Amino acid sequence: MSADEFWHGSPIMAKIYRKAWKLRLKKENRDMWLQGLYIYSALCAVSPVMHAFAKNGTKPIPYLDEPIPVTKEEIREKRERDARARYERIKRSTDSWMISANVRLSKQAAKEVSKDE
Repeated sequence: MSADEFWHGSPIMAKIYRKAWKLRLKKENRDMWLQGLYIYSALCAVSPVMHAFAKNGTKPIPYLDEPIPVTKEEIREKRERDARARYERIKRSTDSWMISANVRLSKQAAKEVSKDE
């Protein structure tokens, strides 16, 4: 707010400018917190290899694959993607188990048929 607006403008404008300043300050604080979260995540990812007693071959944890969700919509979308991925992993493992079980059963059946003959 300029001095001219302060002295010659509407008194309500000072209140509006103050509220806008507080909102901007709150947004900057949230942005800095989120930046700190990213830095913390990066440091935690490399920490296994950064200490003196790390074993040879120790690898850092991979960095985040995607940005951290902030809005409710992003959080909901991430949960849905994670649930779909979890379902697909379970389905693949169940399918592979069923295939291996079918192979074993068919081998057993073939042995039983060969015994009967």
